[in-house]
Amino acid sequence: MSGYGFWDWNNGSQCALVGAFSTIKTLPDGREVMVKDPDFPAVLEDAFILHALSTSQQARDDFNRLVPHLDAVSRARCLELANGPTETQTYLVRSQQAQGDAIQSQEVRAGIHLEMPKP
Repeated sequence: MSGYGFWDWNNGSQCALVGAFSTIKTLPDGREVMVKDPDFPAVLEDAFILHALSTSQQARDDFNRLVPHLDAVSRARCLELANGPTETQTYLVRSQQAQGDAIQSQEVRAGIHLEMPKP
């Protein structure tokens, strides 16, 4: 498959959604490092993918177009990301307008907090 759109990597020769989940490993000195799957390393880490999906309509559209055509390991990872916490699920189905409306709705419901002098 060619034409990865937003998810082009290496000048279009690779899809950036390819790869298995990475794991966090704790070193003996207490530091945590991310370790990519040795057999199927992720091109982009989950956090970057989720950020792109949350900020770019093209990323969401191309993600939805590409996921069904990915290999089984990559597709499972992408679907797990898409079906993760509620805040990530909505990134894949919202238009820019719907996403903007949801943000505005949250801000309106937050209310206005004033400190009033006590009588």
